Order: sequence, then structure tokens, then C-alpha cells
Amino acid sequence: MNNRIGVIMGRLFKNVDKGLLSGIIEQAEHAGFEVYIFTVNDECTNRKIMHGEENLLTMINFSLLDGVIYVPYSFASGLYKQDTAEFLKKHCTVPIVRIGAETDSFTPIWYDDGGEIGEIVRHMADEHGCRRMMCMTGPKDNAVSESRAEGFRSAMSGLGLQYDEKDIIYGDFWTLSGKQLAAELTDGTRELPDAVICCNDAMAISLCDALMEKGISVPNDIRITGYDGYVESRFHAPSVTTYISAQEQLGRNAVCALYAEITGDIMTPCRYTTGKLIRHESCGCGVRAESRQLLDFDFERFELGIFDTNLTANMFDSETPDDFFKNTYTMIYTFMSEKLIQYEQLSICLCEDWDQAEYTDGVRNYRTAGYSENMMCIHQHNGKKQFRLSDMKPVFQDREKYPVTVFNALHFLDRCFGYICFETSGAIDDYNRDYVRFIREINNGLNFFCAQNELRRALYRERISNSRDELTGLYLLQNSSQMLDDIIERSELYRARIYVLIISISDIREIVHINSSDTLDRFLLDFSTHLQKCCNKEDSLFQINDNSFAVIGISNDAKIHCDELVSSLENYLITPDVLQSIGHLVNLRTRLATAEIAEFSSSDDFADMINSEAVHLDRQWKSLVSASMHAEELIKLRSDIYIDPKRDWTTELCAEMLNISRSYLHRIYKKLFGTSIADDVKTSRLNYAKYLLLTTDDILQVIAEECGLDYFNFMRLFKKETGITPTEYRHSHSS
Repeated sequence: MNNRIGVIMGRLFKNVDKGLLSGIIEQAEHAGFEVYIFTVNDECTNRKIMHGEENLLTMINFSLLDGVIYVPYSFASGLYKQDTAEFLKKHCTVPIVRIGAETDSFTPIWYDDGGEIGEIVRHMADEHGCRRMMCMTGPKDNAVSESRAEGFRSAMSGLGLQYDEKDIIYGDFWTLSGKQLAAELTDGTRELPDAVICCNDAMAISLCDALMEKGISVPNDIRITGYDGYVESRFHAPSVTTYISAQEQLGRNAVCALYAEITGDIMTPCRYTTGKLIRHESCGCGVRAESRQLLDFDFERFELGIFDTNLTANMFDSETPDDFFKNTYTMIYTFMSEKLIQYEQLSICLCEDWDQAEYTDGVRNYRTAGYSENMMCIHQHNGKKQFRLSDMKPVFQDREKYPVTVFNALHFLDRCFGYICFETSGAIDDYNRDYVRFIREINNGLNFFCAQNELRRALYRERISNSRDELTGLYLLQNSSQMLDDIIERSELYRARIYVLIISISDIREIVHINSSDTLDRFLLDFSTHLQKCCNKEDSLFQINDNSFAVIGISNDAKIHCDELVSSLENYLITPDVLQSIGHLVNLRTRLATAEIAEFSSSDDFADMINSEAVHLDRQWKSLVSASMHAEELIKLRSDIYIDPKRDWTTELCAEMLNISRSYLHRIYKKLFGTSIADDVKTSRLNYAKYLLLTTDDILQVIAEECGLDYFNFMRLFKKETGITPTEYRHSHSS
């Protein structure tokens, strides 16, 4: 057994749904089950939004669940119920308990709502002397509607009170029914009864409002009761008498029923609770639900909690997605209560292609169905971590602290970004309307960055510029004569030599071959951005051509600065994030040249010198490649070493792959790349180890294994190369 069950339900911030879920969680904890809850954030008739919400079902790995509790009545939309039921019938491979009075292919379980309606009837007869009563229930032939109507009939008969079948009105469990009945009571179609027993609060509130608009007083002229215990009944004027049904007990009973389906054994509920009649003004009890002062306070708190947080502004005040996620997590106080925040955590799980270009050559290519096989988690406390979709969520060391996880889809219309995990120790009080709004803002924010990237691409492609590259935004050397003149003047002023660091990135067309032109564009943009960050404020950065750049400055001792810059670029190109995004190792070639002012008669001469150095560097690389019949194989081999550091790379294995001798491989590899296979393997493993130490909370033994090393050799190698232990590295860089 997985000791884990799933719950599939609609928006769960209403008290009646939370009561049910509390019972499920309590009994599941008693049985030793984790609970995964899959719910919707928006319910509407817009098919694109529906598609984005329903897509969440596709990430459920039923093999990790022992069973499922399905709660169809919690969905406001019949389309959601129908689509979800069809999905479960087609894909679910574990037992399903369906909460509802209806019988179908799932195991049904329900509660005595008819008996609770009967309790309301007896209250109206015994305490208010009502003799002639009507019952307004839901649609005819609906199992729940009929159950509650039968509870009314049984109670009336038990009290010896007369009623007619016409006194049982079949409605819609929504506001239209109340308005229609009010019209019939006021135009004489129906005689005004002593009381109307409404089988949910929405119909009761609607009936009260419609009657009072017609001048009929509630409860002076007619008494009205509701059912379900919605919070709206408390704040209505008059406050509506209602009944908080035994939802918690229903949740416990559902887990017991599912346990029996899973194991064949009987489990009794950990405790028993019953429903409760809530007496308010509409029945004549005269009990005001909330004082006006308290009501005003609730609205004041609502306004302070929602409108004064500047949630949207704070989340959108971000230049990059990473900044957005950081700002997002600083705003969790808008829905997490202070007393529970230490028992809760969030994870935003995104597809690898969440920010892919919306259209390519006029064809829509963003994700609308399913999720990527590999997902990226941006965790509230633990940073980024990649995980497989089949795991549903990443595993952290403190998993046992959070036995309950609520999953919501992240999408904008039908564009699927991923999903968000709300993990809690058990209480779900903080899954509220504020959290629903919080998720919407995340969706809006992700779409904002996609739109921003789309606009940036469009501007880069369409903008006619004589001085900047349309993609990277860097100054083009060929059109920057004025800037070169300025550098020459500064060199003369400070009597310092001009240095030019030529930077060339080889094999970038391989990125298009492996991925797409969009991936290449994104890489060039990211690389140029990183290059700009490496430069100091005195440097001038130019783009020479598609794959060559020039860093120009003035200094009599530029070597240290340029060596640091090159080292930073080399480390950037071998970072796992870059390697995973492009699926290829880009080789970096550099050349440092210095010159005196007297060597140039004009900026054109200066530009010619730079172009000449770049051409020389490019020819040098092409010469090395053409000189070796194994060059392409060597380039791929080196790329594989950095992409897959876990593999047992040895010179013997590599020589066998290329069908050449070890000594010959060592010689041609060193000539082409300026380093040995052994050094590249070591660098690859150390680099990946550092990445795992900073982006995961994996233990050292696991990290060593992921890097292709045993624990002892990993510890020895890391300390030898860095001067500190892996644990010291993790702590020093985390702080």
C-alpha cells in the first residue's frame, strides 16, 4: 500500500466543503493515510478556463494512490462533474468512493439529510406552531432532492400534519427557484403558507429577498428556513435559520468506506458528530447571527486583508520570473494565518516549457494539455528542484510534517503553466478566498511574463536599429564608431592601454538541431545578459556577429579581470540549468589583445583590428576541428560528459565509443579542448554536486551517487578541489 488517498472535489473554501474535508483528513490520519486533494480554482462556462482547470486531472498518478474519494456535489458546474466522472471511469485504476445519494459505477455514500430536514420541520411545528408548510427542494428525480423531500414528507406525516404533493416544489438549488416561488406566492397562484422549508441556503436567501421586495415580511408574514449552513445565511438581513449538516461525519464515513474497498476490512469512524440546527431570525426565533458592530468589523478586516495588501503590485514588481517568485512568497501572509504559517508551505511546480513562445510562424505552440515529463519546483523554503511528473510533487526531507497536500492548476485560459501545491499539517483553514485570489494573481503574473517575452521577441524582430542587435540588445560593433572613438579618447586621457577580449561561442547551431530556433534565441539572450553582468562599469560590450562578442576597456593590467570574466562565462555554460535547457555544451573560445592609441588612426581601424582578431579566433577553432577526423564525435562526447555526470566516464569507455586507442584519444582531446577527459569529468561532477547542494536538500550520499561517485571519493574530491567540505559549502553559500 502507498498509505495515500486522493480527494477530487470542487472549490473547497466554503464551510460545508471544509467540514467534509476536515472529517476526511481526521479519519485518514487515524488510518495512517496521506491525503492528496485535487480541486479547482475557477468554475465557469468559459471552455478555455474549464480546460485549464480540468487539465489538473492529467497529472494524477493513480499508481501512487490507494483509492479516491470523489465529491461531485462540491462542483458548481454540471460540466465539471460530467467531465471529471468520465475521466475517472477512463483512467482511475483504484477504488473510488463517490459522495452523493446517486448510484453509479462508483461506490456511493451519503448521510441522512432527509432526517435533518425533518428536524427543521419539527422545530417549526413545535416551537413556532406552524401547521401549513411547503418544501422547496432541488431538481426532480435528483437523488439528493428526493431524499430531502422525503424527509419533509416523513416529518409532516409523523406530526400528523396535512400536506399536498403540490406543497413540494422542485427547484434548482439556486436563486431562480426562490424568485419563482415568491412570484407565485404574491400573485395568488399559491396560498401563503406558515413556513417554507428550503433545502439549501441559496434558495432560502433568494426567497427572502424576493418576498421582501413584494412587501411580505419575513418572519412576520411567513417563516423561512434554509439548509447547509452557508456563511451567507449569517450576514443576510434577516439572518436565515439554517442547518449545519453532519459533513464531518460524512467525511469520516467516506474514508471508512474507501478503506473497506481497499483492504476488505471494516474500520469504524474515530469519532461521531451530528448536524446542528442554527436558529436565526427568518424562522421567528429572533436570534441575530452577528451584531452590526461585529459585522462591520468583519468587512473592515476583509478590506484590510484584501484591498490594502497591494498584492498585485508587490507580485508584479519584478524584472525576472525569479524575482516574481520571491515576491510571491513574501505575500503568503495575505492568506496564511500567523498561528498556522509554521505548519504550511507552498510549492509552485512549472512545466519546462511554461514560457514558450505563444506563436511560431503563425502557429500556436504553447502547452494546452498535460504537463511536461520533467517539472521544476520553486519551493517556498528549499529553492528550485527538478522532479518527474509521475512523482506528482518533489520529495523533501520534512515530508512527514505535511500529510495533506492540495493541488490547484496554474493556467491562463487554456495555457497550462503547471500547478501549485499547498501542503499543511492537517488544518485547511488557510485554504480560503484569499488563497483563491492569490492563485489567480500567480496565473496573471505568469501570463504577464509570457506576454512580456512575446512582446520582447516581437520588438526585437520588428525594430529597425542601426546600433543594437535585434535579439540581444547589445551594441553592434560595425555600427558603433562613435563609441569606439570615445574609448580611444579615454585611453588617451588616462594614458592607458586599450584591451579587447574576444569571446566566441562555438557550435551554437547545434542548439537549433536539438531544440528549435526559439531555444537558440533564448540562450543567446540569456548568455548576453550574463555576459553583461560579468563586465564591470568601465567595460564596453559589443556584438561582433551571431556568436562573437568583444569586451573593450582601458587598463594597463587587464589580464586578472579578463581571466575572472572568462572563468565566470565557462562556469555559466556548464551549469545544469543551461545544459538542461539547450541539451548541448557550448564551447567557449577567447582571445585577449591589447593595443596602444598610436596603432589606430580612426575608429574604423580599431573596428578592423577587432574583426581581424575575431576572424583569427574563429579560424583557429575551425582549423582544429577540420584537422581531426573525430572532431564532431569529440564535441558530442564532451557535451555528454557535462550533461550526464552520473555516468561512469572512463578513458577506456570513451576510446571504445570512438573506436580509437586511449593514448590517441587523450592526445586529440587535449589538442581540441585544451584539457583532458579526466579533468572534464571531474569538473562536471563537482559542478553538478555544487548545484545539488544549493538547490536541493538531498543528503550527501544521494548527491554523491547522482554525481557518479561513491561517498568516500566524493568527500575526498570535494574537499581537495574546493578546500571545504560539501556541508560547509552548502551552509556558507546558503547563508
